[in-house]
Amino acid sequence: MATRKLSITVDTGILDALHRQEGEDLNFSAIVNDALSARIKRHNLIALLDEMDREAPITSEGLAAGEALWQRTASSSTPGR
Repeated sequence: MATRKLSITVDTGILDALHRQEGEDLNFSAIVNDALSARIKRHNLIALLDEMDREAPITSEGLAAGEALWQRTASSSTPGR
């Protein structure tokens, strides 16, 4: 895969927190690549969901059923650590 060098500015607090979590020998390029890839995937998913909603909008009954399912799922989930 072709690469391109960039110069970026990062908030000091964010960079300090990253170093605390990942250590001083972190692969910053890999972290930025992962973040940019996740952002693109999230954008594409939102676009797909918008397209699906335009083609077949959810009914109020479907929305209510989805919310009820979400509540049942959320209430039965194991609490986070």
